Amino acid sequence: MDQKQKPPQPAIVIATQIFKKLTDTVNQGDKAEIAKVWGGIRETETMDTLVHAYLEEREKMDLHLAVLKTLPFQTQHSRRLESSIRALADERRKIVNLRLVSAEEASQQRQPLSDTLQGSLPPASLVDNATLSQIIVPPGYMVNPTGVYRQSIDASGLVHKTPIATAPIFMTSRTFDINTGEAKRQLVWRGPSGWCTRIVERRTCFDARYLISLAAFDAPVNSGNLGAMITYLAEFERENATRLPASTSTSRMGWQKDGSFVLPDKHYTTAVDAPPLVLTPPPGYDRMQAGWAVDGSWKAWCDLIEEIGDHPYPFIAIYAAAAAPLMNILKLPGFVVDFSGETSGGKTTMLRLAASVWGKPSDAQPSAMYSWDSTKVWIERTAGFLQNLPLILDETKRAKSHRIVRDVIYDFCQGQGRGRGALDGSRKTDSWCSVMLSSGEGAATDFSQDAGTRARVLALKGRPLGRDPKEGGRLSEEIQMVVAENYGHLGRKMIQYLIAMTPQHEDLRQMYREARDFFSQSVDNPVARRHSAYLAVMHVTSRILHTQLEMPEPKCDVLEPLVAAQAFMASDADRPLEVLRDILTWVTVNQTGFYGRHMCRQGEDVVPHNGWKGRWDDKEDWAHIFIVNNSLNMILKQMGHHPPEVIQSWMSRGYLECSGKAPTKPTRIAGAVARCYAIKRDVVDACMLTD
Repeated sequence: MDQKQKPPQPAIVIATQIFKKLTDTVNQGDKAEIAKVWGGIRETETMDTLVHAYLEEREKMDLHLAVLKTLPFQTQHSRRLESSIRALADERRKIVNLRLVSAEEASQQRQPLSDTLQGSLPPASLVDNATLSQIIVPPGYMVNPTGVYRQSIDASGLVHKTPIATAPIFMTSRTFDINTGEAKRQLVWRGPSGWCTRIVERRTCFDARYLISLAAFDAPVNSGNLGAMITYLAEFERENATRLPASTSTSRMGWQKDGSFVLPDKHYTTAVDAPPLVLTPPPGYDRMQAGWAVDGSWKAWCDLIEEIGDHPYPFIAIYAAAAAPLMNILKLPGFVVDFSGETSGGKTTMLRLAASVWGKPSDAQPSAMYSWDSTKVWIERTAGFLQNLPLILDETKRAKSHRIVRDVIYDFCQGQGRGRGALDGSRKTDSWCSVMLSSGEGAATDFSQDAGTRARVLALKGRPLGRDPKEGGRLSEEIQMVVAENYGHLGRKMIQYLIAMTPQHEDLRQMYREARDFFSQSVDNPVARRHSAYLAVMHVTSRILHTQLEMPEPKCDVLEPLVAAQAFMASDADRPLEVLRDILTWVTVNQTGFYGRHMCRQGEDVVPHNGWKGRWDDKEDWAHIFIVNNSLNMILKQMGHHPPEVIQSWMSRGYLECSGKAPTKPTRIAGAVARCYAIKRDVVDACMLTD
């Protein structure tokens, strides 16, 4: 009869025997035997038994290990053994858990988001159900209407759910910016007020510094769950790398690299099967794009234009606004059209009319017109976002300072923002090519004394709707009422035409060159020649609007005020001469401060309180007016001029009697030699007599 096979002993029993043998050997004090026993414990089979016992009877094993650490001279060996057993036990526990999770996944087919979110799906306007049915929840996670959870299974097979987010959040698409190549992801989540979505830079999903910014939009992220959320989104992206719909995007409106044009409501392109181009505004500009919309009736807007056909300024405003996308085709720098005059004269109404070409003409945002009460950085970034759409700024008196108006005009016409650094390198510099429309009680050119500003601005002064205040007020109210409900049509017609004319863009350039030559043939001033280009742009735009897009023709000569503005700005742009006249006026008023025309008391010279301002001989044949360096520099600064620039222009024109290469000339003042700026007698006579 076969002897029955004995059942295997539990691991804890074998472990107890191992520890007892070690204890007895240590107590006997035989070092060779002790080393032999420790070597046997470290064998793979023995360690496997001890780990198995630790997983089954942890409390008993902890007690045995604690006893071992009390044995004389065995503390270090015992601690290393304890550490090894615990590490191996943790590793084996992970392996068991992974096998259980894999078995769980194998037994249950992973569900798409359309199934896990049943009863609480986002609206189709955010993400369609077909996309949700393709996107899979990553392994180890659960996404349901109550939130996002991390799943784990212990050795006993019990499933644990660890909350990560208090509301569902997930990716639904990926996109790449056509201009910068930046990768972006569309995130969708449910906030307190309903489902939300944002297209963000990919790094926002995987960098806590950027991810936390979504908390401002009710996303279920906070400082406590950022780490777990980043891990979840990384797993989500990895699992759905081939399932997320891909598209191209752009972060700014206007012309794109592929020759198409983007507005918030439409992507204009000549390609029949072109993929959709999604507009993803920079942070803070999401709401702004809503102002560049279309509403109302094209006919009602045209009826209004027919009614105001006797006034040229409204047509100039429309031409300037419609010309913005044409600037890129003509390869021209931007320029400014400025309306100035008394308050309540219709200046803001002109800007509303211009804004109605592209979008909503409103003081409240979202709108297609903005205020001068903005920072230079904001204006720069807005111009970069609009790119080839007009920048419309109302009321220059609301600007923070005179310098802002001057600097904005310079920067806008240059077409590129200021370079700025960042923690991770250099920030992207915005660029644009467009037209600015401005208004104010004073002309925009009055905020600067330099000729450069005047070369960039077409300044239109006076009442835009006629001299009769009553009739002008009526027309202004009529314009504002009509454009408040009918807007955005003409701009879209302009883009459709320019896109359709892509093969004939050279014809438009030729038309522009002919018009520019016509307007510049009778001028000899550099500023006037530059303005000829602006008038030519307006002329080409007017021909497109009236002959191709069926906009009503004006009943007056629109070019007349433009040519008048060109002539005025050309004469006003001779700033060196104007500055010299101002200085000579100052010299005349303060002539008693000049040696030679000073006051005397009892035969003694009376020195001015602030010292001598210069020398001006009190005789008929005087040859120069000498002005002390410090006095001239100070008064030029007080007048808003840049002294070195003024002095250099006077030298180049021969206004000053120079000593060698130096702009000054030595002369005697009250017996002492001083170097002064010496203005020539013939220059003074010609300057003060010339109108």
